[in-house]
Amino acid sequence: MMKRTSGRGMAWVLALFLAGAARSAAAEEPDVITDRNGKKIECIIQKEDANYINYGILVDGRLGGGSSKIKLDDVKDIEYGEQPGDFGSATRATQEGEYEKALPAWDKVLKDAKGGGRALFAPHALYWRGYCYGCLGQPSKAAAELGALFKDYPDTRFLREGFPMYVDALIGTRDIGGAKTAAKQMEEAVKKAQLGNELQARAQFLNAKCLEAEGKFTDAATAYGRVQSSASSLPIGEEAAVAKARCMFLDNKVSQAQSEYQRIADAAKNHAALAGAWNGIGDCLSKTAEGTADPKAKGEVYREALFAYLRPVACYAPDGDASGTAAEEHAKALFHAARCIKVLIGGLPADKREEYTRWGGELKQEVITTYPSSPWAARAKAELGGL
Repeated sequence: MMKRTSGRGMAWVLALFLAGAARSAAAEEPDVITDRNGKKIECIIQKEDANYINYGILVDGRLGGGSSKIKLDDVKDIEYGEQPGDFGSATRATQEGEYEKALPAWDKVLKDAKGGGRALFAPHALYWRGYCYGCLGQPSKAAAELGALFKDYPDTRFLREGFPMYVDALIGTRDIGGAKTAAKQMEEAVKKAQLGNELQARAQFLNAKCLEAEGKFTDAATAYGRVQSSASSLPIGEEAAVAKARCMFLDNKVSQAQSEYQRIADAAKNHAALAGAWNGIGDCLSKTAEGTADPKAKGEVYREALFAYLRPVACYAPDGDASGTAAEEHAKALFHAARCIKVLIGGLPADKREEYTRWGGELKQEVITTYPSSPWAARAKAELGGL
């Protein structure tokens, strides 16, 4: 997992579930749920699961009106009344991308929730600690927190976002067996909770991702293809199409992969998929350039690759609702665009070299500054000297 230092990744999750941190933590203060139509429900939230927010109904400011529930998909915002004292500071630090500062605050939230405080907040703390560790590029710690979340709270409402993060973290530690088990658990949990086709496709996508991590590129491409077919009208279907083409490329089917990437670039609507497609085209062109003997022809192909990588840089940078995939593709595009420039500089006239060196340096610095925990930032430091 890798996020921008702005902390804007998964912004809708933060806005929905952490908005309550803006309120003072007054004891017995009611929670306020706002639904998609703007209706506000003053209540006491009793449980949050993968499908519903379950709450007690207030009568004259006190519990006594029975209980009810609202579907998670129908919730626009939650403001928590009674909350641990460190919940607000943990939330703000997470929103601002200050993950190292957020971690001890979330730890205090967890201890409060498990030590006699409001138990509702324990899953929050485990999930956001896992998220913060992932953003800091510490997959083993992220996996430990998320593993504890799903062990202790198997029906948590963080299932939707948390399981993909958990699988990614396990893959990041090279625990492919654990990742496959987690992907299977998500598939079973999604079916049990009847969470819909997109999340079922996401679970199948994670199974394919485990095959890719094992180096079984042909099998992974086939698995991604099944997701692409079953979810063709959904964003995950486009993401699967990009992943399928990537596996073709990794399986040395460069020409076939480039055709697939071009088809996606011509038809996709999802910005993350479009960024992935143009990055893939750049990868294929770079591979072709590496095998081209003629210096002039090699330079022309590298120039085409540069323009492909610049498409995600200029057109598909993550916005306020950026997913991990969008951020990852943007970081990759920045690195490879700078790398292409470094290759091209040697064949440029002297009066152009300074301009291109400065340009490449700006791209290099952007990936290092914006995505400091990304492997692309590490590669930029190691491989792009001279820019």
